[in-house]
Amino acid sequence: MNLTNHTTKSKKNKYLTEIDRYKIEVLKKQGISNVDIAKALDKSDRTIRREIARGTIKILNSDLSERTEYCADVAQMKYRENAVNKGPGLNIGADYKLSEYIEDKIINEGYSPDAVIGEIKEKGLEFKTNLCTKTMYNYIDKGIFLNLSNKHLLIKRNKPKRKYKQIRKLALKNTASRRIDERPKDVNNRENTGHW
Repeated sequence: MNLTNHTTKSKKNKYLTEIDRYKIEVLKKQGISNVDIAKALDKSDRTIRREIARGTIKILNSDLSERTEYCADVAQMKYRENAVNKGPGLNIGADYKLSEYIEDKIINEGYSPDAVIGEIKEKGLEFKTNLCTKTMYNYIDKGIFLNLSNKHLLIKRNKPKRKYKQIRKLALKNTASRRIDERPKDVNNRENTGHW
């Protein structure tokens, strides 16, 4: 490995941080060009142009005239809003027939989610997507279904959340022996062989 792998400097083609956005705001107020800002932050000129376009807002002056200015807080807020939309979509996303079938079976006929999945497999019903029981429970917990919630499930309806009790773990090989703080006090003198 060479020295370039062990550096604290930011790499190119990485996301801008909130600190970088505040630096851009300060440099823009000083009248520095986008190219020089890109060199100062070790980023691409195109990245800086996109960032400035994202965070540019219109501000009202005291004489009611408008001016456009880059605001790091606005750019960071828009970045966070866009970051929420990242990730894979829902399996059941556009399969309305499956979601209606599941809601009908659980709400009207009293099925459990596992029984609905089992019936779909047994009857060989064809839908756009396939769901497992765990995914269906997760969707119900998150409120993905239009009419279906945990109050429609027999098990989760009125059940309080289970409290877990912490249990001290012992090593599997150490079940018959004593703990180290239970050893005799004369061992601490280290006068006998084997007590070093």
